[in-house]
Amino acid sequence: MISIQLTEPQKILIEDYGQIIEQSGLSPVASRIYALLTVVNRPELSFQEIQSALNISKSVTSTSLNTLMLLGHVNAKTILGDRKRYFYAELEKWKDGTKRRLENLEKMANILLEIEKQKTKEDLHQKRDIEAFANFLLQLTARSFKELKNFDNN
Repeated sequence: MISIQLTEPQKILIEDYGQIIEQSGLSPVASRIYALLTVVNRPELSFQEIQSALNISKSVTSTSLNTLMLLGHVNAKTILGDRKRYFYAELEKWKDGTKRRLENLEKMANILLEIEKQKTKEDLHQKRDIEAFANFLLQLTARSFKELKNFDNN
């Protein structure tokens, strides 16, 4: 079995990026696998290489890879004459996830504006804060959607 030798900076990146990915609801191991596939200096890794690099069991590796593939975060390919499957991160998901988060921020801003309309004059300070933050979110998302579209066009 070919062993992946990760550098200390790569290990730190895998852990740091893995923690961020975890916040999207993935398990810690699935998050680390996705991070590994993104950080490693190879386009894809075999099941055994993933298992060895992260020092995880076959069953946890299999379950996590199946989850990642089901969600579309990871895909696999085969190489003619080789029975192994090689896994790689679907980086297109980054854009999809970013767009979804921006859409949620935009929805939140619109809900905040509705909340602001319900506030009375007795709550003027909070009313102004809510309106200011909602407008900030709307400006942020509008600019971000524009930049995302420019990114797609390049």
